[in-house]
Amino acid sequence: MPRSYRISLLIVATAIVALLVVLAIRISRQEKTLVAETSGTTALDTTAQQLIDRQQRNDSTRRANYYKKRASQRHYPSARGAATEATTAYNSQRSTTHYETKKLSFDLNEADTLDLQQLRGIGPTFARRIVRYRERLGGFYSIDQLKEVYGITPELVEQLSTQLTLDDIHLRQIDPNTATLDELKRHPYLDYYKAKAIVVYRQKGGRFQSADDLLKVSLLDKATLCKIKPYLFFAES
Repeated sequence: MPRSYRISLLIVATAIVALLVVLAIRISRQEKTLVAETSGTTALDTTAQQLIDRQQRNDSTRRANYYKKRASQRHYPSARGAATEATTAYNSQRSTTHYETKKLSFDLNEADTLDLQQLRGIGPTFARRIVRYRERLGGFYSIDQLKEVYGITPELVEQLSTQLTLDDIHLRQIDPNTATLDELKRHPYLDYYKAKAIVVYRQKGGRFQSADDLLKVSLLDKATLCKIKPYLFFAES
C-alpha cells in the first residue's frame, strides 16, 4: 500500500474520532440540562403539594373545631338557653327604651342641648343649631320655626311636633323706635339693608306706633312683618 494512501486513511480516521468525541460531549451536556430541568420541576411540584397538604390540614382543623362546638352546645342546653334568654332581654330593653324615648316631651324654649338630643332624629349638631338659633331669635313662638334651622327638614319638624311643646312663650322683644342698627340686623328676620332702612326712616322723623307702621319702610313687606311682629314692642312716647 502506498505511503500516501495510508496517510489519507489516518487523516480520515482521526477526523471520524474527533467528530465522535464532539457528538459525545454535546449529548452529555444535553443530558445534564435535562436532568437539571427535571430536578427544578420536581422541586416546584413538591412545594405545591406541600401547600395543598397544609390547606387541607387547616380545613380539617376548622371542621373539627366546628363540630366540637356543635357537640358542646348539644351537651349543654342550659348554656344555649341562657344565651337565648339574654338576647331576648336585651331586645326587650331596647324596645322599652325606644318607647320611653317616644314619650319624652320638652318645651322648645326651655330645652337645652342634652334634652334635645334625647329626641329621635336630633343629634349633637342639630341640638346646638336649634339652641343657637333660638338665642338669635329671642325664643320660638311656633314649632314650625324649626324649619328655618339649617339642615332640619319639614318631615323632621312634623315628627318632633309630637315631642315638643311651647307651654309658656316669653320672647325677647325689640323696640324699632329705639333699637340700634346692630340690634336690628342681628335678628334673623332683618338683614342689614332692612335694618338700615328702619333707622333711616327714623332719622327722617318717622315714628312707629304699631307693627303695621313698619310697612311704611320700603324694604319691608307683609311676609317679613308677619314673621317679626311677635318680637316687636312699642313703648309709649
